[in-house]
Formats: sequence, structure tokens, C-alpha cells
Amino acid sequence: MFLGRLDPQKRSLEYASAGHESGYLLRSSGDIGVVLASTAVPLGIFPDQQFSSGPVVPLEHGDTILLLTDGIKESEDVNGAVFGTEGALNFIRCHQQSTAVEVVQGIYRAVRTFAGGAPQMDDIMSVICKVE
Repeated sequence: MFLGRLDPQKRSLEYASAGHESGYLLRSSGDIGVVLASTAVPLGIFPDQQFSSGPVVPLEHGDTILLLTDGIKESEDVNGAVFGTEGALNFIRCHQQSTAVEVVQGIYRAVRTFAGGAPQMDDIMSVICKVE
């Protein structure tokens, strides 16, 4: 689970992540500004688990927030090669001028094209937020 709160006035992101794959904040340069690491164990493991948020992440014009499920990162081609985090980050870097909708649709197509004839074994989900 990932729960985020964007504050457009303060240009900031506050989030809590219960075992979710790390997200990324890419700067307009394409560099990773912040890794949005999990802040707690996966949801449902412990009945009384407390969840706290990570540090507030300042946002800048041109930033892209990227959240992915493991189905993107672990997608394999017919030879067993993995799309991986770098495959996803490189796709985003090459399409930073595209809209968030275009990036979401494009990353799905890129993963399925990479997989070739290999079956889809997991969910493929992404959330893209662009700071303007």
C-alpha cells in the first residue's frame, strides 16, 4: 500500500508506504532526486502495526513522481531477461516531455513489447505525477 498527500501550495509530497515497491522522484534533469522507500512492513502482517509517514519531499517544477508495481520491474522476456527498475526509469527519462497519461500508457506498452511473447505473470500498474 502507498498513501501519498500532495500539497500544491507548499510543492511537497508526504507519504507512507506499507511494503510497497520503492517509488522515485525524478528531477527534470532525469536524475533520481529521492527514492520513496517503504516506511513500514507490508499492510496486514501485524494486527496492531503503526504506520508513519516518511520525510516531507520538496517538489520542483519539472519533477516526475513515479510509482510502479513489481509486475513492471519483474516483467521478463522469453529469454528470462528482466525489464527492471532501470528499464522503467530510462523509459521515463526518454519521455519526460510527454503527459502523465502518455507515460502511463507508454510504459505499459514498453513492458509488453519487452516481454515479447512471454505471458504476463503479474499486475502492471504505474502512477505518474508531473509537477508543473
